[in-house]
Amino acid sequence: MTTASPDIDLAALIADTEGEIVSLVRDRDPSTHGLYEMVRYHLALDGSGASGGKRMRPLLGLLAYASITGDHQRALPGAAAVELGHNFSLVHDDIEDGDERRYGRATLPAEHGIPVALNAGDLLLGEGYRLLAGCGARPDICAALVSIAARGHRELCLGQGAELAWTERPHPIKADEIIEIFRQKTSPAFDVALGVGAALGGATPETHAVLRDYSDALGIAYQIRDDLEDLAADGSSADGFGAPSLLLGLACDKTRGAERERVMTLWQGARANPEDRAAFRARLTDLGIEATARGMLEGYKEQAIRSLPALQHASLKGLLRRVVGKVFRVEIKGWCSEFETRDAAGRQAGAPAAG
Repeated sequence: MTTASPDIDLAALIADTEGEIVSLVRDRDPSTHGLYEMVRYHLALDGSGASGGKRMRPLLGLLAYASITGDHQRALPGAAAVELGHNFSLVHDDIEDGDERRYGRATLPAEHGIPVALNAGDLLLGEGYRLLAGCGARPDICAALVSIAARGHRELCLGQGAELAWTERPHPIKADEIIEIFRQKTSPAFDVALGVGAALGGATPETHAVLRDYSDALGIAYQIRDDLEDLAADGSSADGFGAPSLLLGLACDKTRGAERERVMTLWQGARANPEDRAAFRARLTDLGIEATARGMLEGYKEQAIRSLPALQHASLKGLLRRVVGKVFRVEIKGWCSEFETRDAAGRQAGAPAAG
């Protein structure tokens, strides 16, 4: 089987994905111009030069497909669908969280109001499902793609629902409960991206099971990293004090009675009051929360790596190790040994006989 080089041109894959999306969200007729214009604005594909994010999720799908098949072109509709689905969730997040800025400019609800933004987000979701169902793959594969996306969509909504319910009535929360929200809200995006690429590449059920385990751990680690970055942010920022965080959950686990109530009071006041933010961060330091959270981060990163030996595709395994290194800006040693062994074996098998 042909496999992809670990030195794939990532910028080219992103450009191809964006080109695929642009062809989908172009104006159909004058009556839909305004709607698709808003969609292009949100995706940062309106020619403004604004950032639309790293396009990490469609990139994962393309790389998964390429690592199995050696090419990425046939997976572009699936990658575009992944990005559209992800951006649907961002529009809804902006509405639900009341965010007015994303990637340095006004969000759709801030710019056009909630009803219009809600409709634009729903269009992104519908276009994504339409792409998966009509991507040109075999009917059974198309059905599998829609099923993967629907499962991720459902899990995301369950996680977001749990977060919103807590935000509406904040109360002491356990770290395990936070991890479950991360598992439902953040991990599915990785699972859908990798699952779509792998399904298009004809991956086995065993491969999909590994990808789910990997995505589960990767998503949790990703969210823990975000919580730690919020903790390290400038004290003038209220980031991290809207949704429940792992740091809060760990602090609740380590305190009791009046001390726990004090932690909750500081956390609730921290969104608007810099003094409460400083006091909350100081209490976390006293409790050793950051060290505990960093230990959990390392544990989930290791769990993601340890899920990979069961994969049969050496190139896919190497890719997923590299993803952990890239996302968390660390070196994952030893990832290329399987490539070197496989390639050396291939060269030896293909060499002409001596004499």
